[in-house]
Amino acid sequence: MIYTKQGDGGTSKTIKGFSQPKDAPVFQALGTLDELSAALGVAKSEAGATVRDTITVIQSELLGVGEYVAGGRPFDFAAAATRFETLIDAFENRMQREKAFVLSGKTKLGALLDVARTVARRAERSVVTLTKRYMLPPDINPYLNRLSDLLYILARYADQLGNAPERVQRTAEPAAVPNEMGLQCAERICRAVLEKARAMDLRAVCAVCSAEGSLFALLRDDGALLASIDIAQQKTNTAISLQMSTKQALELSEQKDQLYGLQFGSAADLILLPGGQTLTQNGRIVGGVGVSGGLAWQDDELSLYGKELFERGEA
Repeated sequence: MIYTKQGDGGTSKTIKGFSQPKDAPVFQALGTLDELSAALGVAKSEAGATVRDTITVIQSELLGVGEYVAGGRPFDFAAAATRFETLIDAFENRMQREKAFVLSGKTKLGALLDVARTVARRAERSVVTLTKRYMLPPDINPYLNRLSDLLYILARYADQLGNAPERVQRTAEPAAVPNEMGLQCAERICRAVLEKARAMDLRAVCAVCSAEGSLFALLRDDGALLASIDIAQQKTNTAISLQMSTKQALELSEQKDQLYGLQFGSAADLILLPGGQTLTQNGRIVGGVGVSGGLAWQDDELSLYGKELFERGEA
């Protein structure tokens, strides 16, 4: 049952089991973070693909922030704030900043994002109060500050897009920063690659991993070989590990260059077959894509297609 009646007396418990009044600073902060996620959800329902994915990433992070504030697992606020700065730069590069004071309401999405921004500011104030009392890490405040900056930029970006149809938004919006990459972006890459493979009369497997080699998504088309599942993942990890395409790695290993002899080694996670690519953004590797199912040149062409979709912001 959803109701427990344990909070009927006006108190609630933190993750560590400490009972406090519901108006205690910790619950004020948690409630505001929850309200912020809900406000973002409303904005997300009006957003195009990339802004929607960006909001989803923020909502997922807010779950971790709330868990930490409630006494749960640590959260890397400094790294998250840096990711927000990268996102802000990416969106600002696609728009013209207005120097005058901006009145909210030019577009519905922009107005909804502005509402979310004001909730983020209130969450920041709540956390400042909590920080003073419970000595939370100081970098939680820059994290929330940067989040409100990001929401402001997203609102202005939405205003400049105006009422353009979704088809135009998809080509105009920059890619979300997946490392950021996230499940939805990875799945779109896999689906697009498999569709192109079918157009080539192939049944393939596509894998997308994070920059650390963790699997985000893997799709196997009907009829693709079972062996292609492992091969696609190995190609992805090889590209990430060597910071180059698997085709380039193969060529270097055969030319008595810096990778000569690698083809004779026993590194179980490396595979020198074309079909693996790194995924980069702003000159930084944020993931990899690997394809298996066709001839060497076909796998290479398909993986390059997935790479280009991501780096053009179309995945």
